[in-house]
Amino acid sequence: MKKIKIGTLLTSILILAILIGIGMTRKVEKDYFILLKGLKERGDNYFSSQKYSEAKERYERALYYASKIHLYAPSRKRVLVKKIKERLSDPIFQKVNSGLIFSDGRWIPREEYEETSKLKKEIKVKVKKLLIEAKELFIKEDYENALSNYRESLSLIEKYNLKEPFNKKEIERVIFKTEQAKFVAYRKKIKEKIQELKRKGDENFKIFSWDEALQYYREAFKLAEKHDFVDTKVIAELKSTISQAEKNKQLAEMQAQKDRELAEIDDLIKYAKRAEKKENYREAETFYNDALTIIKNSRFKNHKEFLRRKKEITFALNSDEIVKGAKGYIKYKGKWLTPKKYENTRLKEGYIRYNGEWVLTSNIMDILKQESYNKALDIIAESYNIPVNRNGDGIRLYSGSVEKKVDVSENTRVVSFNWELNIKLPRSSYECHAVLDFRKSTGEWLVQNIECCEILEGLPLGDVL
Repeated sequence: MKKIKIGTLLTSILILAILIGIGMTRKVEKDYFILLKGLKERGDNYFSSQKYSEAKERYERALYYASKIHLYAPSRKRVLVKKIKERLSDPIFQKVNSGLIFSDGRWIPREEYEETSKLKKEIKVKVKKLLIEAKELFIKEDYENALSNYRESLSLIEKYNLKEPFNKKEIERVIFKTEQAKFVAYRKKIKEKIQELKRKGDENFKIFSWDEALQYYREAFKLAEKHDFVDTKVIAELKSTISQAEKNKQLAEMQAQKDRELAEIDDLIKYAKRAEKKENYREAETFYNDALTIIKNSRFKNHKEFLRRKKEITFALNSDEIVKGAKGYIKYKGKWLTPKKYENTRLKEGYIRYNGEWVLTSNIMDILKQESYNKALDIIAESYNIPVNRNGDGIRLYSGSVEKKVDVSENTRVVSFNWELNIKLPRSSYECHAVLDFRKSTGEWLVQNIECCEILEGLPLGDVL
Protein backbone atom coordinates (compact mmCIF):
# COMPACT_ATOMS: atom_id res chain seq x y z
CA MET A 1 0.00 0.00 0.00
CA LYS A 2 2.74 2.32 0.89
CA LYS A 3 4.46 1.80 -2.47
CA ILE A 4 1.18 2.54 -4.32
CA LYS A 5 0.81 5.86 -2.50
CA ILE A 6 4.35 6.91 -3.34
CA GLY A 7 3.84 6.05 -7.01
CA THR A 8 0.62 8.05 -7.14
CA LEU A 9 2.34 11.05 -5.59
CA LEU A 10 5.19 10.95 -8.05
CA THR A 11 2.72 10.67 -10.93
CA SER A 12 0.87 13.71 -9.66
CA ILE A 13 4.07 15.66 -9.33
CA LEU A 14 5.10 14.71 -12.85
CA ILE A 15 1.73 15.71 -14.29
CA LEU A 16 1.93 18.99 -12.42
CA ALA A 17 5.39 19.63 -13.76
CA ILE A 18 4.23 18.89 -17.30
CA LEU A 19 1.32 21.22 -16.93
CA ILE A 20 3.55 23.95 -15.53
CA GLY A 21 6.00 23.43 -18.37
CA ILE A 22 3.24 23.60 -20.93
CA GLY A 23 1.99 26.85 -19.34
CA MET A 24 5.41 28.40 -19.38
CA THR A 25 5.96 27.37 -22.97
CA ARG A 26 2.68 28.92 -24.01
CA LYS A 27 3.67 32.17 -22.26
CA VAL A 28 7.05 32.29 -24.06
CA GLU A 29 5.45 31.44 -27.36
CA LYS A 30 2.95 34.24 -26.83
CA ASP A 31 5.85 36.65 -26.52
CA TYR A 32 7.36 35.19 -29.68
CA PHE A 33 4.06 35.63 -31.46
CA ILE A 34 3.93 39.31 -30.46
CA LEU A 35 7.46 39.73 -31.86
CA LEU A 36 6.42 37.90 -35.01
CA LYS A 37 3.49 40.15 -35.55
CA GLY A 38 5.47 43.33 -34.79
CA LEU A 39 8.36 42.42 -37.07
CA LYS A 40 5.94 41.57 -39.87
CA GLU A 41 4.24 44.99 -39.51
CA ARG A 42 7.59 46.80 -39.50
CA GLY A 43 8.68 44.83 -42.53
CA ASP A 44 5.49 45.84 -44.30
CA ASN A 45 6.15 49.48 -43.45
CA TYR A 46 9.72 49.29 -44.79
CA PHE A 47 8.42 47.55 -47.92
CA SER A 48 5.89 50.36 -48.47
CA SER A 49 8.72 52.88 -48.01
CA GLN A 50 10.82 51.02 -50.59
CA LYS A 51 13.39 50.16 -47.95
CA TYR A 52 13.59 46.59 -49.13
CA SER A 53 16.78 45.60 -47.33
CA GLU A 54 15.31 46.68 -44.00
CA ALA A 55 12.03 44.95 -44.87
CA LYS A 56 13.85 41.67 -45.73
CA GLU A 57 15.77 41.78 -42.47
CA ARG A 58 12.49 42.22 -40.47
CA TYR A 59 10.73 39.46 -42.35
CA GLU A 60 13.54 36.99 -41.77
CA ARG A 61 13.62 37.76 -38.07
CA ALA A 62 9.83 37.28 -37.95
CA LEU A 63 10.20 33.80 -39.54
CA TYR A 64 12.86 32.96 -36.96
CA TYR A 65 10.52 33.66 -34.08
CA ALA A 66 7.69 31.86 -35.91
CA SER A 67 9.82 28.69 -35.93
CA LYS A 68 9.84 28.75 -32.13
CA ILE A 69 6.05 28.83 -31.81
CA HIS A 70 4.42 25.39 -31.56
CA LEU A 71 1.52 25.68 -29.20
CA TYR A 72 0.36 29.29 -29.17
CA ALA A 73 -2.20 30.39 -31.79
CA PRO A 74 -1.05 27.97 -34.45
CA SER A 75 -3.67 29.06 -37.02
CA ARG A 76 -2.85 32.75 -36.69
CA LYS A 77 0.83 31.90 -36.82
CA ARG A 78 0.31 30.01 -40.11
CA VAL A 79 -1.51 32.99 -41.67
CA LEU A 80 1.30 35.41 -40.75
CA VAL A 81 4.03 33.07 -41.94
CA LYS A 82 2.22 32.53 -45.21
CA LYS A 83 1.95 36.26 -45.84
CA ILE A 84 5.62 36.80 -45.00
CA LYS A 85 6.76 34.04 -47.35
CA GLU A 86 4.55 35.38 -50.13
CA ARG A 87 6.11 38.81 -49.66
CA LEU A 88 9.62 37.36 -49.65
CA SER A 89 8.84 35.56 -52.90
CA ASP A 90 8.45 38.97 -54.60
CA PRO A 91 11.06 39.46 -57.39
CA ILE A 92 12.21 42.58 -55.60
CA PHE A 93 13.88 40.45 -52.94
CA GLN A 94 15.78 38.57 -55.60
CA LYS A 95 17.61 41.84 -56.27
CA VAL A 96 18.05 42.33 -52.54
CA ASN A 97 19.48 38.82 -52.29
CA SER A 98 21.88 39.61 -55.13
CA GLY A 99 23.39 42.43 -53.03
CA LEU A 100 21.53 45.37 -54.59
CA ILE A 101 19.88 48.07 -52.52
CA PHE A 102 16.99 50.22 -53.62
CA SER A 103 17.81 53.87 -52.86
CA ASP A 104 16.44 57.09 -54.27
CA GLY A 105 14.33 55.25 -56.85
CA ARG A 106 17.03 52.99 -58.25
CA TRP A 107 18.91 49.80 -57.47
CA ILE A 108 22.53 50.27 -56.58
CA PRO A 109 25.29 48.01 -55.29
CA ARG A 110 25.71 47.80 -51.55
CA GLU A 111 29.15 49.44 -51.64
CA GLU A 112 27.77 52.44 -53.44
CA TYR A 113 24.83 52.53 -51.06
CA GLU A 114 27.12 52.49 -48.06
CA GLU A 115 29.21 55.32 -49.47
CA THR A 116 26.05 57.29 -50.19
CA SER A 117 24.74 56.56 -46.71
CA LYS A 118 28.00 57.80 -45.20
CA LEU A 119 27.82 61.01 -47.25
CA LYS A 120 24.19 61.51 -46.23
CA LYS A 121 25.14 61.19 -42.57
CA GLU A 122 27.72 63.92 -43.03
CA ILE A 123 25.20 66.07 -44.89
CA LYS A 124 22.69 65.53 -42.11
CA VAL A 125 25.21 66.78 -39.57
CA LYS A 126 25.84 69.85 -41.72
CA VAL A 127 22.12 70.51 -42.18
CA LYS A 128 21.52 70.25 -38.43
CA LYS A 129 24.33 72.76 -37.83
CA LEU A 130 22.93 75.13 -40.45
CA LEU A 131 19.46 74.99 -38.90
CA ILE A 132 20.81 75.63 -35.39
CA GLU A 133 22.85 78.60 -36.61
CA ALA A 134 19.88 79.93 -38.59
CA LYS A 135 17.73 79.88 -35.48
CA GLU A 136 20.38 81.79 -33.51
CA LEU A 137 20.72 84.34 -36.31
CA PHE A 138 16.97 84.80 -36.39
CA ILE A 139 16.96 85.56 -32.66
CA LYS A 140 19.71 88.14 -33.25
CA GLU A 141 17.54 89.68 -36.04
CA ASP A 142 20.22 88.88 -38.60
CA TYR A 143 17.57 87.80 -41.05
CA GLU A 144 19.73 87.92 -44.16
CA ASN A 145 22.22 85.33 -42.89
CA ALA A 146 19.44 83.31 -41.25
CA LEU A 147 17.70 83.04 -44.62
CA SER A 148 20.97 82.02 -46.22
CA ASN A 149 21.35 79.14 -43.76
CA TYR A 150 17.73 78.01 -44.07
CA ARG A 151 17.88 78.03 -47.86
CA GLU A 152 21.18 76.16 -47.93
CA SER A 153 19.84 73.50 -45.58
CA LEU A 154 16.66 73.11 -47.67
CA SER A 155 18.76 72.80 -50.82
CA LEU A 156 20.84 70.01 -49.24
CA ILE A 157 17.73 68.18 -48.06
CA GLU A 158 16.27 68.25 -51.56
CA LYS A 159 19.55 67.37 -53.27
CA TYR A 160 20.27 64.31 -51.14
CA ASN A 161 16.60 63.41 -50.57
CA LEU A 162 16.99 63.55 -46.79
CA LYS A 163 13.99 62.51 -44.77
CA GLU A 164 14.14 62.04 -41.03
CA PRO A 165 14.62 63.99 -38.87
CA PHE A 166 14.03 66.91 -41.22
CA ASN A 167 10.68 68.37 -42.09
CA LYS A 168 10.90 70.08 -45.43
CA LYS A 169 7.54 71.83 -45.11
CA GLU A 170 8.45 73.13 -41.68
CA ILE A 171 11.69 74.58 -43.01
CA GLU A 172 9.80 76.22 -45.90
CA ARG A 173 7.39 77.73 -43.37
CA VAL A 174 10.29 79.08 -41.29
CA ILE A 175 11.85 80.58 -44.43
CA PHE A 176 8.60 82.38 -45.20
CA LYS A 177 8.41 83.64 -41.62
CA THR A 178 12.03 84.84 -41.78
CA GLU A 179 11.41 86.66 -45.05
CA GLN A 180 8.48 88.45 -43.45
CA ALA A 181 10.60 89.41 -40.44
CA LYS A 182 13.36 90.61 -42.77
CA PHE A 183 10.95 92.82 -44.69
CA VAL A 184 9.56 94.29 -41.46
CA ALA A 185 13.10 95.00 -40.23
CA TYR A 186 14.07 96.48 -43.60
CA ARG A 187 11.04 98.72 -43.63
CA LYS A 188 11.85 99.89 -40.11
CA LYS A 189 15.47 100.52 -41.09
CA ILE A 190 14.48 102.59 -44.15
CA LYS A 191 12.05 104.71 -42.15
CA GLU A 192 14.68 105.32 -39.46
CA LYS A 193 17.23 106.22 -42.16
CA ILE A 194 14.80 108.73 -43.68
CA GLN A 195 14.18 110.30 -40.27
CA GLU A 196 17.92 110.43 -39.57
CA LEU A 197 18.62 112.17 -42.88
CA LYS A 198 15.80 114.62 -42.28
CA ARG A 199 17.12 115.35 -38.77
CA LYS A 200 20.57 116.15 -40.17
CA GLY A 201 18.96 118.31 -42.83
CA ASP A 202 17.03 120.22 -40.17
CA GLU A 203 20.22 120.81 -38.16
CA ASN A 204 21.92 122.38 -41.18
CA PHE A 205 18.74 124.29 -42.05
CA LYS A 206 18.83 125.98 -38.64
CA ILE A 207 22.40 127.19 -39.14
CA PHE A 208 21.71 128.31 -42.75
CA SER A 209 23.99 125.66 -44.30
CA TRP A 210 21.73 125.31 -47.32
CA ASP A 211 23.94 123.07 -49.48
CA GLU A 212 24.38 120.52 -46.68
CA ALA A 213 20.70 120.71 -45.72
CA LEU A 214 19.60 120.13 -49.32
CA GLN A 215 21.99 117.21 -49.65
CA TYR A 216 20.38 115.41 -46.68
CA TYR A 217 16.80 116.36 -47.66
CA ARG A 218 17.25 115.15 -51.25
CA GLU A 219 18.81 111.89 -50.12
CA ALA A 220 15.89 111.32 -47.74
CA PHE A 221 13.36 112.20 -50.46
CA LYS A 222 14.99 109.86 -52.96
CA LEU A 223 14.97 107.04 -50.41
CA ALA A 224 11.33 107.67 -49.46
CA GLU A 225 10.14 107.92 -53.04
CA LYS A 226 11.86 104.65 -53.90
CA HIS A 227 9.84 102.61 -51.35
CA ASP A 228 6.07 102.39 -51.60
CA PHE A 229 5.65 101.59 -47.91
CA VAL A 230 6.73 105.11 -46.87
CA ASP A 231 3.82 107.34 -45.89
CA THR A 232 2.88 109.80 -48.64
CA LYS A 233 2.68 112.56 -46.01
CA VAL A 234 6.37 112.07 -45.28
CA ILE A 235 7.21 112.36 -48.99
CA ALA A 236 5.07 115.50 -49.35
CA GLU A 237 6.69 117.08 -46.28
CA LEU A 238 10.20 116.37 -47.61
CA LYS A 239 9.28 117.83 -51.01
CA SER A 240 8.00 121.00 -49.38
CA THR A 241 11.08 121.28 -47.17
CA ILE A 242 13.39 120.91 -50.18
CA SER A 243 11.51 123.65 -52.00
CA GLN A 244 11.84 126.00 -49.03
CA ALA A 245 15.53 125.21 -48.60
CA GLU A 246 16.16 125.90 -52.30
CA LYS A 247 14.43 129.28 -51.99
CA ASN A 248 16.45 130.11 -48.88
CA LYS A 249 19.66 129.07 -50.63
CA GLN A 250 18.83 131.30 -53.59
CA LEU A 251 18.13 134.23 -51.27
CA ALA A 252 21.35 133.57 -49.36
CA GLU A 253 23.36 133.43 -52.59
CA MET A 254 21.77 136.67 -53.75
CA GLN A 255 22.59 138.32 -50.43
CA ALA A 256 26.16 137.00 -50.59
CA GLN A 257 26.52 138.37 -54.14
CA LYS A 258 25.06 141.68 -53.02
CA ASP A 259 27.47 141.86 -50.08
CA ARG A 260 30.43 141.05 -52.36
CA GLU A 261 29.45 143.74 -54.84
CA LEU A 262 28.92 146.31 -52.09
CA ALA A 263 32.31 145.45 -50.59
CA GLU A 264 33.99 145.78 -54.00
CA ILE A 265 32.25 149.12 -54.63
CA ASP A 266 33.26 150.42 -51.20
CA ASP A 267 36.87 149.38 -51.80
CA LEU A 268 36.92 151.22 -55.14
CA ILE A 269 35.45 154.34 -53.53
CA LYS A 270 38.09 154.13 -50.82
CA TYR A 271 40.87 153.78 -53.40
CA ALA A 272 39.43 156.72 -55.37
CA LYS A 273 39.37 159.00 -52.31
CA ARG A 274 42.92 157.99 -51.45
CA ALA A 275 44.00 158.85 -55.01
CA GLU A 276 42.20 162.23 -54.73
CA LYS A 277 44.17 163.08 -51.62
CA LYS A 278 47.36 162.36 -53.54
CA GLU A 279 46.00 164.50 -56.42
CA ASN A 280 46.02 161.45 -58.73
CA TYR A 281 42.73 162.53 -60.27
CA ARG A 282 42.84 160.29 -63.34
CA GLU A 283 43.38 157.27 -61.14
CA ALA A 284 40.57 158.43 -58.85
CA GLU A 285 38.28 158.85 -61.88
CA THR A 286 39.11 155.29 -63.02
CA PHE A 287 38.23 153.86 -59.60
CA TYR A 288 34.94 155.80 -59.49
CA ASN A 289 33.99 154.66 -63.01
CA ASP A 290 34.81 151.03 -62.16
CA ALA A 291 32.54 151.25 -59.11
CA LEU A 292 29.79 152.87 -61.22
CA THR A 293 30.09 150.08 -63.81
CA ILE A 294 29.53 147.45 -61.11
CA ILE A 295 26.39 149.29 -59.99
CA LYS A 296 25.03 149.62 -63.54
CA ASN A 297 25.54 145.91 -64.27
CA SER A 298 24.26 144.70 -60.91
CA ARG A 299 20.88 143.03 -60.43
CA PHE A 300 20.64 145.09 -57.25
CA LYS A 301 21.18 148.48 -58.92
CA ASN A 302 17.79 149.74 -57.75
CA HIS A 303 18.38 148.78 -54.11
CA LYS A 304 18.80 151.70 -51.75
CA GLU A 305 22.37 150.74 -50.78
CA PHE A 306 23.40 150.84 -54.45
CA LEU A 307 21.46 154.02 -55.21
CA ARG A 308 23.11 155.80 -52.27
CA ARG A 309 26.59 154.83 -53.48
CA LYS A 310 25.71 155.74 -57.07
CA LYS A 311 24.72 159.21 -55.90
CA GLU A 312 27.98 159.58 -53.98
CA ILE A 313 30.07 158.44 -56.99
CA THR A 314 28.19 160.64 -59.46
CA PHE A 315 28.74 163.66 -57.22
CA ALA A 316 32.46 162.89 -57.01
CA LEU A 317 32.78 162.41 -60.80
CA ASN A 318 31.11 165.81 -61.41
CA SER A 319 33.41 167.67 -59.01
CA ASP A 320 36.05 170.07 -60.40
CA GLU A 321 38.80 167.92 -58.91
CA ILE A 322 37.80 164.91 -61.04
CA VAL A 323 36.47 166.71 -64.13
CA LYS A 324 39.47 169.00 -64.54
CA GLY A 325 42.08 167.13 -62.57
CA ALA A 326 41.54 163.97 -64.62
CA LYS A 327 42.11 166.00 -67.81
CA GLY A 328 45.51 167.12 -66.54
CA TYR A 329 44.45 170.54 -65.19
CA ILE A 330 46.48 171.77 -62.24
CA LYS A 331 44.90 173.62 -59.33
CA TYR A 332 47.00 176.65 -58.49
CA LYS A 333 45.97 179.44 -56.17
CA GLY A 334 42.33 178.36 -56.29
CA LYS A 335 42.21 178.15 -60.07
CA TRP A 336 42.39 175.18 -62.44
CA LEU A 337 45.04 175.79 -65.09
CA THR A 338 46.12 173.81 -68.11
CA PRO A 339 49.63 172.36 -67.78
CA LYS A 340 50.90 174.94 -70.24
CA LYS A 341 49.33 177.85 -68.40
CA TYR A 342 50.54 176.52 -65.11
CA GLU A 343 54.11 176.16 -66.41
CA ASN A 344 54.05 179.61 -67.97
CA THR A 345 52.69 181.10 -64.78
CA ARG A 346 55.44 179.59 -62.71
CA LEU A 347 58.10 180.76 -65.15
CA LYS A 348 56.72 184.27 -65.05
CA GLU A 349 56.80 184.14 -61.30
CA GLY A 350 60.52 183.48 -61.49
CA TYR A 351 60.51 179.72 -60.89
CA ILE A 352 62.49 177.09 -62.69
CA ARG A 353 62.21 173.25 -62.66
CA TYR A 354 64.94 171.53 -60.77
CA ASN A 355 64.83 167.76 -60.15
CA GLY A 356 61.09 167.76 -60.85
CA GLU A 357 60.33 170.66 -58.49
CA TRP A 358 59.65 174.34 -59.09
CA VAL A 359 62.39 176.45 -57.48
CA LEU A 360 62.80 180.23 -57.43
CA THR A 361 65.60 181.42 -59.70
CA SER A 362 67.08 183.36 -56.80
CA ASN A 363 67.48 180.07 -54.97
CA ILE A 364 68.53 177.98 -57.95
CA MET A 365 71.50 180.23 -58.68
CA ASP A 366 73.19 178.93 -55.56
CA ILE A 367 72.20 175.37 -56.51
CA LEU A 368 73.54 175.66 -60.05
CA LYS A 369 76.85 177.05 -58.85
CA GLN A 370 77.39 173.76 -57.05
CA GLU A 371 76.72 171.70 -60.20
CA SER A 372 79.14 170.85 -62.97
CA TYR A 373 79.20 173.03 -66.04
CA ASN A 374 77.40 170.53 -68.27
CA LYS A 375 74.84 169.72 -65.55
CA ALA A 376 74.03 173.39 -65.12
CA LEU A 377 73.46 173.75 -68.85
CA ASP A 378 71.23 170.66 -68.81
CA ILE A 379 69.07 172.17 -66.10
CA ILE A 380 68.65 175.41 -68.02
CA ALA A 381 67.90 173.57 -71.26
CA GLU A 382 65.35 171.29 -69.57
CA SER A 383 63.60 174.20 -67.92
CA TYR A 384 63.10 176.06 -71.21
CA ASN A 385 62.98 173.14 -73.63
CA ILE A 386 66.08 174.31 -75.49
CA PRO A 387 67.38 171.85 -78.11
CA VAL A 388 70.80 170.44 -77.30
CA ASN A 389 73.63 169.79 -79.74
CA ARG A 390 77.17 168.62 -79.08
CA ASN A 391 80.25 169.66 -80.99
CA GLY A 392 83.24 167.50 -81.79
CA ASP A 393 85.29 168.13 -78.67
CA GLY A 394 82.42 167.41 -76.33
CA ILE A 395 81.41 170.97 -75.38
CA ARG A 396 77.61 171.44 -75.42
CA LEU A 397 76.26 174.27 -77.53
CA TYR A 398 72.66 175.47 -77.47
CA SER A 399 70.82 177.09 -80.34
CA GLY A 400 67.53 177.06 -82.18
CA SER A 401 63.92 177.78 -81.30
CA VAL A 402 62.08 176.78 -78.17
CA GLU A 403 59.89 173.82 -79.16
CA LYS A 404 57.31 174.14 -76.40
CA LYS A 405 54.66 176.82 -76.75
CA VAL A 406 53.37 178.58 -73.64
CA ASP A 407 50.08 180.41 -73.27
CA VAL A 408 50.53 184.09 -72.48
CA SER A 409 47.66 186.47 -72.00
CA GLU A 410 47.22 189.48 -74.27
CA ASN A 411 48.04 191.82 -71.39
CA THR A 412 51.43 190.34 -70.63
CA ARG A 413 54.24 192.84 -70.32
CA VAL A 414 56.95 190.26 -70.80
CA VAL A 415 59.00 191.12 -73.84
CA SER A 416 62.31 189.47 -73.08
CA PHE A 417 63.91 187.43 -70.36
CA ASN A 418 67.64 187.46 -69.61
CA TRP A 419 69.34 184.69 -67.77
CA GLU A 420 72.92 184.93 -66.61
CA LEU A 421 74.92 182.27 -64.88
CA ASN A 422 78.49 182.43 -63.62
CA ILE A 423 80.07 179.11 -62.71
CA LYS A 424 83.50 178.88 -61.18
CA LEU A 425 85.44 175.66 -61.28
CA PRO A 426 88.98 174.95 -60.06
CA ARG A 427 91.59 176.48 -62.43
CA SER A 428 88.89 178.02 -64.62
CA SER A 429 85.59 179.87 -64.67
CA TYR A 430 82.64 180.04 -67.04
CA GLU A 431 80.13 182.70 -67.79
CA CYS A 432 76.90 181.60 -69.41
CA HIS A 433 74.51 184.20 -70.85
CA ALA A 434 71.13 183.34 -72.37
CA VAL A 435 68.57 185.65 -73.94
CA LEU A 436 65.01 184.40 -74.55
CA ASP A 437 62.42 186.60 -76.25
CA PHE A 438 58.64 186.28 -76.25
CA ARG A 439 56.83 186.97 -79.51
CA LYS A 440 53.37 188.26 -78.91
CA SER A 441 52.11 187.48 -82.41
CA THR A 442 52.77 183.74 -82.17
CA GLY A 443 52.67 183.31 -78.40
CA GLU A 444 56.05 181.54 -78.49
CA TRP A 445 59.26 181.85 -76.56
CA LEU A 446 62.30 182.00 -78.84
CA VAL A 447 65.94 181.57 -77.94
CA GLN A 448 67.63 184.73 -79.10
CA ASN A 449 71.15 183.93 -78.04
CA ILE A 450 73.04 181.65 -75.66
CA GLU A 451 76.73 182.17 -75.13
CA CYS A 452 79.00 180.17 -72.91
CA CYS A 453 82.45 181.74 -72.52
CA GLU A 454 85.47 180.29 -70.82
CA ILE A 455 87.39 182.91 -68.84
CA LEU A 456 91.07 182.23 -68.25
CA GLU A 457 93.20 184.32 -65.94
CA GLY A 458 94.65 187.25 -67.85
CA LEU A 459 92.28 186.80 -70.80
CA PRO A 460 89.40 189.14 -71.65
CA LEU A 461 85.74 188.03 -71.47
CA GLY A 462 83.79 187.21 -74.57
CA ASP A 463 85.58 184.31 -76.22
CA VAL A 464 82.85 182.19 -77.67
CA LEU A 465 83.25 178.44 -77.53
